[in-house]
Formats: sequence, structure tokens, C-alpha cells
Amino acid sequence: MSGRKYLGPFTEDAHIATKNDLPSGSSSGAATDTVAKTVSVGNLTLSGEQTVNGVSLVSGDLVLVAFQSTKSQNGVYAVASGSWTRQSDWDADADFVYGKRILVKEGTLFPGTLWAFAQGAAFTLGTTAALFECLSPVSIKFTADGSCPVFKRRLFVTMCGGGGGGGGAFGSSSVYISGGGGGGAQAYLEEPVDASLGDVVSVTVGPGGAAGGTSSGNVGGTGGTSSFGSLLSATGGAGGERSSASVSGQGGVAGGDGGAPGMPGGYSSTDTRMSTRGSGGACQLAPGGPFGAKTSQVGETGYVYGSGGSGGYSTNSTSRIGGAGAQGIVIVRG
Repeated sequence: MSGRKYLGPFTEDAHIATKNDLPSGSSSGAATDTVAKTVSVGNLTLSGEQTVNGVSLVSGDLVLVAFQSTKSQNGVYAVASGSWTRQSDWDADADFVYGKRILVKEGTLFPGTLWAFAQGAAFTLGTTAALFECLSPVSIKFTADGSCPVFKRRLFVTMCGGGGGGGGAFGSSSVYISGGGGGGAQAYLEEPVDASLGDVVSVTVGPGGAAGGTSSGNVGGTGGTSSFGSLLSATGGAGGERSSASVSGQGGVAGGDGGAPGMPGGYSSTDTRMSTRGSGGACQLAPGGPFGAKTSQVGETGYVYGSGGSGGYSTNSTSRIGGAGAQGIVIVRG
């Protein structure tokens, strides 16, 4: 999926698990490995040869189905041209033993990872939710909206919203003046999030706020909110204000914890050193758009991930727009 990048496992031996890697309460005697070609990452139609998780499947391939909307359908299946059938080691109540393991070989997400059956309660095939947990370390980065399968009960989410756009500068032949910088976005670093195994969570990446224009009242745009379903969200930074012919623009406020406000623009009728453009507010994940300018110019875009854009800067009668805020990001680790 565009904008979603798989970042783990981090080492070649990450999938070589011992009984200490199994879910709490399982036994090594129950850990009979099954090798699946890939694992699903969302709801599937359980029939026909198809591409799953970036892998082209043909009849006879084994697939770990772990993220069905109806969780009782989860399990290990053999692909067929018609309806898929449950693999013979996973087709009866007694086969679903807590801690029983599956090695997943391929996929855009989760290649070379080890999984275990993680439902410890009494199990009835086709009725009880079949839950599978990834035992290997995994990290997935989102730079665009997407969806994230919940592969562990506790995930750690790093995210920020979009940075605010910098305000524009009104040009005047008699002054040096600049717009205010956009505010930095709210951010979280490795925030623990408890989620339900087998769910698929919608991920939203907040866009950066639009650059502020030069018309009266045209401030920089507010950065968008990033979110991990309803479980965690980070708001964007506010836009910087546009300057007038005699008053520099104020900086945009921060989106929340982890963000910094944009700096106000400078104003002087005689000295450029007193009228540098308002710098964009930093996000906890990145610095903000730069301040300082020797010549009349538009504001600069926030550097990366949640930082505010800087204000436009004018040293003559030409008005200058601000810089756009940087987009947000979401990283899910487990």
C-alpha cells in the first residue's frame, strides 16, 4: 500500500524463537511449527487463487488467515481454485492449542516472522474467535493514510500531526516585515497502545497546513490530525498570521504536547536584522522551518514530519507567501 513501509524484523534471526518467546502460559510441547507462505493483513474472500499481502498464491499454498472481520474464520488455510479448506493440522478444535506456532515466509508485511495461536480460553472451531499474535519484532511506518493489522496486544505508536503553515508577508516599499511561523504539531514517542488482536485499525496521517497567502486575513493553514483509529491521535499546529503593512505576523500556536509555537515575524523600517521572518515551530520529531532572511522571499516549508512552515519575508513592495507546514507521520512498533 502506498505510504506504508515495513521496517522489521530488525535482525536475520528475529524469527528464530524459543519457548520463552511464546505467549505467557503456553508450553514448548504445544509449539509445533507450521510453515505458511504468507499471512493476511485484512479481511479476505476465502476462495480462489489471489494475491495476499503482496504474494501471488496458487492452489496448495498455505496461508495464515489472521484478520478476518469474523474472527472465528481465522486459521491456516490451503489455497484452492474454489473454496479454501483449513489445513489438516488446523481443522479441528483440538488443533488450536495455545502457543502453537506458524512461520510466515513472505509478504509485503511480516516476511520471515513467527506467529502463535493466542486464544487461551476453551475453543470451538467456527464459533470462537481465533487469535494469532506475532512473536517477532515488527515496525510499520505510515506516511499516507492506510490500515494497520493489530499483530500484538500492546503496540507502541510514534506519531505527530501536520505542522501549521507560515503566514504571508504584506509588501511595502518602506518597511522590512515578515509573517509568523506555523506552529509545530502535537507528537507522541513510543506511546503504549493496547489493542484487540485480529482487528484492523485505520491510520490517518495529518497533512501539513497550507502556506499563508498575502491577502488580508489569509493566515497559514492549520495542520491536520494524525490518528491510530480511535486509540490515539495527535493534532496539527496552527497557522502563522499574515503581516500587514505595519504589523508583523504572530506565530501559530502548537498543536499540543510535543509541539512548539511558531515565532512571530519581525518588523523594522530601517534594519533587516530586526525583521527576520518568523520561524516555524518545531515538532518533537523534527525542527521547524528556519528563520532569518537577507532578501525578500517566500517562507520555507517545515523541514519534516510535523514542523511548522516559516513566515514569508518582504523587503520591498512585493508581498510574499509563507511556507507550508510539514506533513505528519505514524509509526507502529511491536
